[in-house]
Amino acid sequence: MKIGGLYLETQRPRAINRVPYVLFGLVVAVILYAGLNPDGKPFRNGATWSTDGPGLEFDGAGLAYTFPFVDEVTAERFRESGFTLEMVLEVPDAVGSKFMFLADFHDGSDANQLLLGQWRRWLILMNGDDYDHSRRLPRISVDLSSDLGRPLLVTCTSGVEGSRVYIDGVLRFEKRDVRLTIPGGLPSGRLVLGNSVYGDNPWTGRLGGISLYSRVQSPEEVRDNHTHRHGILALSPIRPEGCELWVPMVEGRGEIAWDRSGQGRDVAVRSDVTYLSRRVFDPLSSYGRFDASFWSDFRVNLFGFVPFGFLLMSLIAGSRKRGMIANIVSVTIAGFLLSVGIEFVQSWFPARNSSLLDLLLNTLGAELGAWLWVAFSKFLGRF
Repeated sequence: MKIGGLYLETQRPRAINRVPYVLFGLVVAVILYAGLNPDGKPFRNGATWSTDGPGLEFDGAGLAYTFPFVDEVTAERFRESGFTLEMVLEVPDAVGSKFMFLADFHDGSDANQLLLGQWRRWLILMNGDDYDHSRRLPRISVDLSSDLGRPLLVTCTSGVEGSRVYIDGVLRFEKRDVRLTIPGGLPSGRLVLGNSVYGDNPWTGRLGGISLYSRVQSPEEVRDNHTHRHGILALSPIRPEGCELWVPMVEGRGEIAWDRSGQGRDVAVRSDVTYLSRRVFDPLSSYGRFDASFWSDFRVNLFGFVPFGFLLMSLIAGSRKRGMIANIVSVTIAGFLLSVGIEFVQSWFPARNSSLLDLLLNTLGAELGAWLWVAFSKFLGRF
């Protein structure tokens, strides 16, 4: 450039290398896709009416529920007199380590809930949330290996003489030193079928009917109820004294399974409901057994954010206005904020869990990525 007869050498603006920005954008897109993917679970209730007889079929993304009805008076009646829970089921041959909820009496506290669930080929009846039995809380376990794939009448009783489980009128397991209770009070408890209130413990089977009594039925009554069943998937038409809920599930359509006990405790099967309560940032104490699934999630959540931290550090470290530690802190905070957003959104997704452990691992992964960039740069002599 010539100015006043003098030639001045000018420097062209250096082209910006867009490759790191593109790579960083791709990494963020992959993280968002992995974190916000609904995991193949629809946002509509998967509990549908059976087409070949009475009952509801659960496909792994649905639930049915009553409105809260176990208030203080009802809960006290159950505590004094005991209870009998009767269900007609077709139980699937389940594999894996996931605990599946068939029927859950829930009053807002997992520690108080009365749960009838399935783990692999075992039917489990218990109070509380000791799903992996690591705390050795009282429970009843019944092996269903010989009962899979056929309709069953499952009857559970509990009172002052202990707890029992009958299959088709035959006593299969008894514990005289275990008394289970139905929770309620303030807030009132409700009954949830085919899943947990959070929608993350789905059962995949068929439910033909359910009844509940505020007393312990005798072995003779249990046998009579099995003898007088109508059809292979229907409850007995006999409604003994103390009937609190009696839902034979014979409607075949609609969003209500009517309670025939006269108490008005109908079961809702709404197509737009896949959960009733959400947990944001499950505490670390919610993790029980450190199995293969746990360590797989551990690796994914930790190392999945390492590329994010590495590339973001490379983008901001070019500025000499801040020191290395300040840049690492900035990357760590960015990883934390991204993870917070993902975990919060996950709490509203069916079949996804919002976890404090995931948040900590994601943040640590971002910081680890930043430190790897520092080590890499020093190795090349550029830092």
